Amino acid sequence: MSNAPQQGGLWALQTVDPKNALKYELGPVTIWVCFAEHDWYVAHEWLESEPAVYRVSQLPLRDTPDDVEWRRWTAAKESMTVAVTPHLPDRPLVVKPSAEIKIPAGNRALFFVSIPLWFRVSVGHPRPIQLTEIPSVVLSNSWFGDVTSGELCYSLRTTATREVDSSEVIMHRATCPMHIHNNSPTELDFQRLCVHAEYLRLYEGANRLYTNHVKVAFRGEEHLSQIELSKTAPDIEPDCRLIQSARMQADQSLMKKTFQVLRSLTGV
Repeated sequence: MSNAPQQGGLWALQTVDPKNALKYELGPVTIWVCFAEHDWYVAHEWLESEPAVYRVSQLPLRDTPDDVEWRRWTAAKESMTVAVTPHLPDRPLVVKPSAEIKIPAGNRALFFVSIPLWFRVSVGHPRPIQLTEIPSVVLSNSWFGDVTSGELCYSLRTTATREVDSSEVIMHRATCPMHIHNNSPTELDFQRLCVHAEYLRLYEGANRLYTNHVKVAFRGEEHLSQIELSKTAPDIEPDCRLIQSARMQADQSLMKKTFQVLRSLTGV
């Protein structure tokens, strides 16, 4: 069986038989959804690795695993339909590159950050009821900024690659193209980068998901960065289509603290 997503079906509305459960295999997380005894039930399981298997199937209720924890919702059964849809995280991510990144004064660079997605489970049609959201990868919490003006984020370690293999099937992460401009008079040597995923849109390509382009202008350690968000689909591959709007709406330009440089972390 192919590991590629089913043609037009991975995020499509599914109708579940009352005697069956829907099984969503979404890379490192598997989600089961069923309706039994007047209520909806959802269970999930995280795998130790991130296999590139993406498919949805139905199986008899008796064949569902016994060692997962089922959660129960007393939502009305308007129909036996289920939708599991991808969404970007609900708060910013503190990205820790595996190797430090230096950008000379006046220079710019393009990096691609891989962001784990959340999967929203909704039931019913035509007025769907949201039951829960399940992250594809469990991320730890992190604080970005100072004590008074900082914000709670998720922590993410990534390689911050310079290129994208658009032929590789990855549907539980979104590739975020980040254009970093060092408009300060000194070298930008950063250890942590804050990506405000809650303001980003989600697009679907042939084999993977993307966000809109993000341009970050660094103006110096003591200044907020200017962040510009593209309103169009990324040009990494043709025919990307918008599948989710941003969780939070923003103007085209934001002023946010985005970088923590080596000096601010060490105090030297």
